[in-house]
Amino acid sequence: MTDPVRVISGYLRAPEEPVRCAAARVLGVLGDEKSAPVLVGALLDSDPDVRADAMAALARCARPQDAAAIRRSLRGDPVGEVKTAAVRALSRLRDEASAELLRALARDRCESDVTWEEGSWDDWLDVQMAAITALGDMGAEAAVDDLIRARSDEAGQELDHLVFAALAKMPGRGIAALLDFLDDGNARVRQRALTALARSGRDRLAPLRDRLVGDPSAGVRRLAADSLDADDPALPEMALNDPDPSVRAAALARVVPGRPEIGREALADSEPAVRRVALEALAACLSRSDEPVLAAKLEAWLRGEDARLAAVCAAALPRLKGEAALSLLREMSADREAATEVRIAALRSLGEVGTREALAALRPAAVDPVRQVRLAALAATAVLARTAREDVRGQARDLLVDAVRGNLGAGVSFLRADANDDVPDRAAPVPEGSGRVAITPEGGIVPADAPAPDASAAGSASGSEGPAYPRSTLEAIQGTGTATPSPDPPPSPAAGGRVRSRRVPVEHVDDTEADIRMAAVLVAADCAGDDIDAALAEAAASTTSDLRAAVFEAIARRTRAVPLSPVLEAVLVRSLGCDDARVRCATARALTGAGLDAAPQIIPLLDDSDASVRAAAVTALAVVHTETVKRGLGDPSPLVRQAAADAMVAGGESGALCEGLRILVAGGWSDSLTDACRRHPAARQALLGMAAAGETSSQATRVILEALAGDGV
Repeated sequence: MTDPVRVISGYLRAPEEPVRCAAARVLGVLGDEKSAPVLVGALLDSDPDVRADAMAALARCARPQDAAAIRRSLRGDPVGEVKTAAVRALSRLRDEASAELLRALARDRCESDVTWEEGSWDDWLDVQMAAITALGDMGAEAAVDDLIRARSDEAGQELDHLVFAALAKMPGRGIAALLDFLDDGNARVRQRALTALARSGRDRLAPLRDRLVGDPSAGVRRLAADSLDADDPALPEMALNDPDPSVRAAALARVVPGRPEIGREALADSEPAVRRVALEALAACLSRSDEPVLAAKLEAWLRGEDARLAAVCAAALPRLKGEAALSLLREMSADREAATEVRIAALRSLGEVGTREALAALRPAAVDPVRQVRLAALAATAVLARTAREDVRGQARDLLVDAVRGNLGAGVSFLRADANDDVPDRAAPVPEGSGRVAITPEGGIVPADAPAPDASAAGSASGSEGPAYPRSTLEAIQGTGTATPSPDPPPSPAAGGRVRSRRVPVEHVDDTEADIRMAAVLVAADCAGDDIDAALAEAAASTTSDLRAAVFEAIARRTRAVPLSPVLEAVLVRSLGCDDARVRCATARALTGAGLDAAPQIIPLLDDSDASVRAAAVTALAVVHTETVKRGLGDPSPLVRQAAADAMVAGGESGALCEGLRILVAGGWSDSLTDACRRHPAARQALLGMAAAGETSSQATRVILEALAGDGV
C-alpha cells in the first residue's frame, strides 16, 4: 500500500510553485500528523501562496510542538491568509501560550509586534474575527473583557454574533457576561445574547427560565418559547395569554403536539396567525368527532380575510366533514376573488375527498386563468388517477387524457357544472370553430369564436359591429382592441353581494392552452394506463417544440414508474433522430430506464452536437459498449465526462479504472478526477500510485495533486 504522506511530501520540494501549493493542500486533506514537519518547513517557502496553503494544511494536522513555529508565522509573515490560517491552527491546538497574542489581535493590529502588508487593514479584520472565534473555542476565560471591548469599538465592525458565540463557550465568566447582556436596554442585543445562550445548550438556559419568560421584549420571550422544553409549564400560559401574538404562536407550536387541548383552546384567539398555528399543530388530531362546532368555525374562517388561515382551513375540512365538505371546497376552488393559496388548498382537499363529484370540480380548475390553480387541479387529478377507487380512477385518467390532447379548453360544457353533476365519460365534443377559448372581462372562459358580451347591442347603437373586448391584459395595454368606454357606469352589485374585480389574466390564451397540455403531460407521467400511453404517443408528434420536449421528458420519467408500453417504445425509437436536443436526450434516458436493447440506435448520439445528449448516450451504452466510457472520458464537456466517470466507477474493474484515470490525467480534467475520487476509494489510491511512481510530467503531476486536494473539499 502506497504511503500517501511520503509520496505527497516529496512534491513540497518541487521547483514549480503550483505543484508545491497542490501538494500542501493534499496534505491538509489527508490530515495526518506525519505531514506536520514538512509543512512547518514549507512555512519558510519563498512563495506566499505556498506558505498560505501550508498553514491551512497545518490547521488540520499540526502537533503541539509546532505551535511556536506557527506563532512565528502569525507574527512575522505579512500575508493575511497565512495569519488567519495560523490563528485556526493555534485554536485547534488549544495552545495556551498563544492566548495572550490572540487576545491582543482581538483588540487591535498590534503593529509593534506583528508584521502586516502595507495597506492591509482588511487583513486585520479577518484575523480579528478568527482570533475571537479561537478564544471562544479555547475557552479562554481571561479574554472576556477583551471580547467585550472588541464588540464595543464604535470604529469597528458589527461583532456581536462572534463575540456572543465565543462567550457562550466559556462556562464561567463568559456565560456570566452573556447574562448581563440580557439586561441591556437594546432589545436586539438581548435577543442576540439569548440566541447565543440557546445554541450553547438548553441546560445553560434552565437557571434563566423565569427571567426569560418575563422579559419585556417580545423577541426575547419568543426565543425563550423556542428554547424551553415542550413540557415546560410556562408554555401553556405563554401560548394562551402572552400579549404578543408571535410569542403565543411560538409557544403553541411547541406545546400543542403534546397537549392538543391547548391548541383547541387557542382556536378562540383573536389573532388569525395564532389560530392558524394552532390549527396546523392540531392537524393530526382532528376527526369527525370535532363536528359540528369546529367545522362551522373553519367554514367561517375559510371565507374570511386572512388567506393563510383560510388555506389551512381548506386543508383541514376533509378530516372533519369528509364528503360533506365538497360543496364549500368546490365553491372556494372556483372563486376567482379568493387568494390563490386558498384555491390551491381547496383543490388539494378535493383530491383528498376523492369522489366523482370532487373530480367534477377539478375539471374547470384545470383551465383556470391562474397557472398555479391549473397546476394544482391537474396534480390532484393525477393523485386520483393513482389512488382513488376504480371508477374515479378511470374518470381521472379521462380528464388527464383530455388535457394531454388539448381537449379541455374545447369542452365548454363542464366549465359551469353544478355540484351534483356527474363527471362525463369523455370531454364534450369540440364545438365548431377554432376550438380555442377566450377570457371575458369578468374572468369567464368562453369559446374564442363567440361574440363579446352585448356585442349586438353595441352594434345597433353605433350602426356597425361592436368592437371586440381585449382577451388579455397585454392586449388591452397594447391597444389591440378599439373599444371605447361605455358612458354608463356599471350597475351596482346586488345587496349583500360582493364586488367582482374585472381582472383579465396577463397570460395569452395560446400560452395557456399549451401550458395546460405541458403540465398535464408531466403529471400524467406516473399514472398507469393504456389510454395515458396513447395520449402521450399522440402528443409526441406535436409541432410545438416545448410540448414535444415535455412529452419525452415525461416518458423518460414514466419508465421509472410503470413498464414501457410497445406504443411508447416505438415512439422513442423513431425520435432518436429528432432535431430537438431535448427530445434526443430524454429519449436516450428513457430507453436506458426501460432496459431496452436499443444500442444500435443510440450509438450515433455519441457524436451529437449537444453535450447532454452525448452524456445520456454514454450512460445508455456503458454496460454493453465499454469503449464508450473511454470515449466519454476524453469529451470536452464536463457533463459527458461526469457520465463516463460514473459509468467507469460503476463498472468496478480495477484495470479499466486505472486506464480511465490515465485518460482523464492526460486530458487535464482534474474536476472529473476529483469526482471519481469522491465516488470510489480505489480511484484515490490509484492516483496516489501514479504520483508515487514519479513517471508523469509536471503538468500531469499537478493535475493529479489538484484532484486529490479537491477530494477533501
